Amino acid sequence: MKKPLLFFAFLITFVSFAQDGSLDLSFGDDGVVITDLHEGSNFSSAVIEQLDGKVISGGFSFVNSTEENALIRYNLDGTVDTSFGNNGVLITPIVGNLDLKFQQGNKLIVSGSVDHSTGNISLFRYLSDGTLDNTFATNGVLATDLPNGNLYKINLFDDDSFLLTGSYNANNIFFIVFQKYLNNGTLDTSFGNNGRIINQIGSPDSFIDEVKIHSNSIYVLAPKQSYNDFVISVLKFTEDYILDDNFGTNGIATTSIDIIPGNSQKSIAFDLFDDGSIYLAGGHGNCDDFYMAFHAKLKPDGEKDTSFGNYGVQVLSSNYYMPEQVIIQENNRVLIAGNVSECFEWSFATISRYFSDGFEDASFNLQDDGQEVFFDDMQILADGKIIMVGTTPWYNGNFGSDFAIVRYNNNTLSISEFENQKTTIYPNPSNGIFTIERELFSENTPFQITDITGKIIILGELTEKQTQLNLSSAQSGVYFLKTSNSVFRLMKN
Repeated sequence: MKKPLLFFAFLITFVSFAQDGSLDLSFGDDGVVITDLHEGSNFSSAVIEQLDGKVISGGFSFVNSTEENALIRYNLDGTVDTSFGNNGVLITPIVGNLDLKFQQGNKLIVSGSVDHSTGNISLFRYLSDGTLDNTFATNGVLATDLPNGNLYKINLFDDDSFLLTGSYNANNIFFIVFQKYLNNGTLDTSFGNNGRIINQIGSPDSFIDEVKIHSNSIYVLAPKQSYNDFVISVLKFTEDYILDDNFGTNGIATTSIDIIPGNSQKSIAFDLFDDGSIYLAGGHGNCDDFYMAFHAKLKPDGEKDTSFGNYGVQVLSSNYYMPEQVIIQENNRVLIAGNVSECFEWSFATISRYFSDGFEDASFNLQDDGQEVFFDDMQILADGKIIMVGTTPWYNGNFGSDFAIVRYNNNTLSISEFENQKTTIYPNPSNGIFTIERELFSENTPFQITDITGKIIILGELTEKQTQLNLSSAQSGVYFLKTSNSVFRLMKN
């Protein structure tokens, strides 16, 4: 069988390439924008991208001991967009659980609590210039109420209708409630019983952490509130909003994490692959003992994926790390973001990337250049880059924290991750000719070869079980062969 040789002169495309995880130097001050909205304490907690690439960040400040909540819109280069709100800043009544969603026409829905004494959320819809949309609900505002409980999570459907999810406890039983609204903020009375469906779950010790809609099913992440253990439940509801008997045990998949009993901090987040399998990431601990971060994976039926880690759970070696958010990219690589605590005055944001099998993706090298930012929220932008928001330490500047927004380079690739298989590269080290041999061949596999700076020097496809790569013209050194789910080191003599 003839083996194709890939020469620089023919199949090589020379392009400039920014290392995944490096700061996007075209944004703000070398990738970072710090906004001191008011003297004193400012805390950024949410971010979202518009269709035109502008981003909106939201958070709160303390102004003369009074809490004030604001949204700020930034242009593509990180400058404040003064056409939004009042010179780029929109004051909103939300005081907690801030969440941002976009309906069609760049209509921004801002949800959260307007009163710290209640957990029920209110929703405000704003036009693209930051003015209230009076055609939504009542003069632009939807106030929700769930007797004996709270509605506090929002998910949008493709037709711009939306689902609110909440819970309550009664007679030592935990209930999850779904309430649906039309796109204009009016209750959808055709849904369930006058717009509401209630499910009796069981243990009253759980609470709703995240809600995601995937392939017409609703997934609810509901960890247990306990000092002595860490029990994580994922509940799957059918398109009829009842527990799916084909998932876990009666619709509930449970993962238990061993912890030191006592007042342990806990965090947990999740996302779903296209096939319905679930990736969990979280952490627990305290500075008196230790912090431990972990990942876990469930099969589409809710059973533990025993090929992942130790019977479905993988403990990470990082100390004092608390993962807070999980995003699965279109190529099935997993972004995990959270904070690393120094157990003294502050915690520092970090982002890492993993393959679906839980192995860390070494081609993602987070560059923070000493940025001291406490992580709060992260999104993947339309161009694949990562936008992260958080808060600077109080001890920087004039003893007050500021809004921080950081943009990183990131390549999501458009191809799906192919099935893992054994790949052999020989000889390695080599004088320039490397043979790539794959155990199986089912489809062409795009690849790229980069040097140690991240610059792409070859783009091509592995088209057979055995392919030869020619790096004879390259300088001696280390190179990286990257496919959608693997990274291999090549040593050129």
